[in-house]
Amino acid sequence: MKHLLLCATTLVIMAGCGSEDCTTSCIRYGTCEPASSEDGFYEICAATSDSDCADSWVCATKGRCVVSTRRICEVSAEGCKASDRCKTLGLCTLKGTTCVAATDADCGRSMVCTGANRACKPDSGECVP
Repeated sequence: MKHLLLCATTLVIMAGCGSEDCTTSCIRYGTCEPASSEDGFYEICAATSDSDCADSWVCATKGRCVVSTRRICEVSAEGCKASDRCKTLGLCTLKGTTCVAATDADCGRSMVCTGANRACKPDSGECVP
C-alpha cells in the first residue's frame, strides 16, 4: 500500500509505478531513464540529459529544456524564448522558475497581441492590452 501511495504522489516523473518503461514520461516530461528514487522505495523515470529534455513536450510548451540536479527538466532562459508560450502568449523571459512576459518585445512578438492587432504591454508577468 505504501508503494501505491508513493506512486500516486510522484505521477509527474513516473511512466508507471514499478515499471521500467519510461516511453510516455520521456515524450512528455523528458524523464527517459529508469532509476530508483533517492530513498530507494520506488522506481521513477528520471531526466539524465539536456537532449532528453529538449526533445520533450514540456520543453516545447513550457520552456523546461535542461536537466536539473533533481533529475527533472527545469525551465531555462533559452527554453522560455523558444517555447510555444513565448510565441503565443509572450511568456519569453525567465523569472525565478517561470517564463513570464517582462518586456515590450516579449509582448510585441506574441500571437495574442499581433493576432488581435493591438499593442500590448507586460503587466504582472502577462501581456495585456
